[in-house]
Amino acid sequence: MRASRWIVHSRRKPSAILLSVQLLGMLVYPFIEGAEAGRIAFGPGLFAAAVNPEQLRTWTELMYLSFALLSSNGIGDVIPLSPITRAVAAFEMFVGVMYLAAVVSRLIGLTLIQHGPPGAK
Repeated sequence: MRASRWIVHSRRKPSAILLSVQLLGMLVYPFIEGAEAGRIAFGPGLFAAAVNPEQLRTWTELMYLSFALLSSNGIGDVIPLSPITRAVAAFEMFVGVMYLAAVVSRLIGLTLIQHGPPGAK
């Protein structure tokens, strides 16, 4: 019974699942950063940085890059080196801009539903 309610709720608010997965990832990944699986997942040698460019990037540095890309502020401390990682970074920038546009349009839509269109009263 509980599982079916969770499934119904998650279909109504899929962004809650995404947020949960992201928060869980932020809590779990630092613990696997030094493990072999963590190094494989983070693609050694695919990113460089202004500070200690010869060292492999840590999970924290790559998470910082991810937030910089999603927020479109363009901080370039860590840069992707290969064409594939650059394509993924460009896609993440696009997703960040579209996510912001979707949130703003959703808020405007909810406001219009609640109060009605301007001049309707």
